Amino acid sequence: MSVEKITSKILEDAKAQADAITLDANLRAEGIVNEAKENAESLIESYKTRGEEEKLKLIDRKKSVAEIDGRKITLGVKQEIIDKAFKLAAEKISSMENDKYIEFLVEKIQASGVRTGEIVMNPNQREKIGTKLVDKLNQTFATDAGNKGFTLSEETVDAVGGFMVKDGQIYMNGTLENLIEEEYGNIVSSVVEKLF
Repeated sequence: MSVEKITSKILEDAKAQADAITLDANLRAEGIVNEAKENAESLIESYKTRGEEEKLKLIDRKKSVAEIDGRKITLGVKQEIIDKAFKLAAEKISSMENDKYIEFLVEKIQASGVRTGEIVMNPNQREKIGTKLVDKLNQTFATDAGNKGFTLSEETVDAVGGFMVKDGQIYMNGTLENLIEEEYGNIVSSVVEKLF
């Protein structure tokens, strides 16, 4: 299953959740605006002795602040939804069927140009597919001249999935979080379009 299909499915799932959260945020924002209007009305009563012009300026300022606060809440909730969609994408990818997931990781390593090093994974995936991944990498790159091969590191990484390739003191970060972060700028606008 391609990353695009996975992302599309995730976006569909996230859309329903996004709509509910957006509705909640809009209701909260509307509550803030209504509360500000109530506060403004009470201020009107207390400032009756002042000039009409000053009163209207104060009301406008209070409404503007309330509207800005409402927009900030809505934007914050939308950002949470987007972040959750990307996190869900990483979780979906890491829970793919083992052989497909191994192929996905091999493709990412192949695209990186790295041909040797220690494969560092999270503890669960290290135990579950680590040896198979290393075997597949060594089989895939066996014909490369001077290839020293890949080994499975005893070291682990705190990540949802993916890998790091360690070569001496140098690490190549292929964790799912990093891969998604690299693609974030390229796909965030389409994610926003589909969610909202």
